[in-house]
Amino acid sequence: FNTDAFAQNGYALFNAFLNYENDDGRLFGGLFVKNIGNKHYWIAKHGAPVSVGAFVYGQSAAPRTAGIRVGYRL
Repeated sequence: FNTDAFAQNGYALFNAFLNYENDDGRLFGGLFVKNIGNKHYWIAKHGAPVSVGAFVYGQSAAPRTAGIRVGYRL
């Protein structure tokens, strides 16, 4: 499907992670930010058949997300 309807420009994504683990490795955690630039891009695009209107639909990627991860190994 090499058409303008399915094309998208090139893009760059930037993510950041800051992780910590204590000396015995049991306690760990971290902070993260994904898609720092909040870039909108498509993960997938699909074309509906002409019989239902021949439109393009798809799934966009997640916006900027940030979070904390904490864990303990038994």
